[in-house]
Amino acid sequence: VNKMATISNDKVLDQDDPPPLPHHVQKPSVNAPYARPPAARPTHTNGFGVTGGKHNNENVKGLTQRELNRRVREAEDPKVKAELKAEVARAISKLAKHNAKACTSITETKALLCFAALMEKEIGNVQLNSTIAVMEIMAVAEEDVDLRRKGIRMTSPAMKAVVDQLLRLVRDGRPELQVVAIRAVGCLSRTFTVRETRVVGPLVKQLEGASDDIIAEAVKALTKFACKENFLHREHSKAIVQAGGAGPLVQMIFFSRGEVLIDAVTLMCYLALYSGEAATLAKVEPLPALKAFMKNSHSVQPPFLDLDLVQQAINHLEIYHGKQLTDLADPFS
Repeated sequence: VNKMATISNDKVLDQDDPPPLPHHVQKPSVNAPYARPPAARPTHTNGFGVTGGKHNNENVKGLTQRELNRRVREAEDPKVKAELKAEVARAISKLAKHNAKACTSITETKALLCFAALMEKEIGNVQLNSTIAVMEIMAVAEEDVDLRRKGIRMTSPAMKAVVDQLLRLVRDGRPELQVVAIRAVGCLSRTFTVRETRVVGPLVKQLEGASDDIIAEAVKALTKFACKENFLHREHSKAIVQAGGAGPLVQMIFFSRGEVLIDAVTLMCYLALYSGEAATLAKVEPLPALKAFMKNSHSVQPPFLDLDLVQQAINHLEIYHGKQLTDLADPFS
């Protein structure tokens, strides 16, 4: 009995103890260290469904970090991307203004090619600010020979793309884009070769544009092509006359006022002196227009116009176009 009691005391289980483990489950040792479960690594999505931790972006599905960054940019909100592009283009335009060193650095990169793409594909402020940035670079190149020779070469693919987009905006852009694009093309007047015959035509068409600002800018741009400081001024003057630019200028001389009038008279004088297009000019009768301007020049008060230039043009027209004018007035004489 005592033996049975001892056995019973050894086997009695307290009611609060857990049930015994099955025979196939090994009871953990009391002296075994406590194994902390692995902490969950914080993750986040990077915009295109890939989760990233501390090292996840180093190599996800075999992608390089550069490719991952590109995908992140592509997954951003289009509105945010457009605002960022517009601000970057505006900043570059401010940096390039009157800064030859900055313009040289810009042209040494792929910036011009990027601006050409933005001018073609984007709209709104991105397109406008990109065009302004290009214009500021071309304005510096107009005065800087080294920049024209090194960074603004018409044989480069980047400049060809930029010129293509500028001419497209001159023809079909919004008014504010047309003004900027025309100004940029005018700044490039010393860079175009005689083979670039496609440039003058779009500018001449803007002489009859709907906006006074566009007309004024077109006259200024064409004057840069026809002035004596341009090495190809004779070829450009001839191209302007052949494209029909003399007729609108005569109308401006008769009916315009202020700075537009002065610019139109100046351009007409260059065409009269350098174009060599006697018959074509005679048809639009520039001589009466210039004489009328000289008669009223005392009231115009042109501070930036050389009246000697006007007189030279009148004398030239009287010598070379007098007979044509007489024949047109009386064809049966």
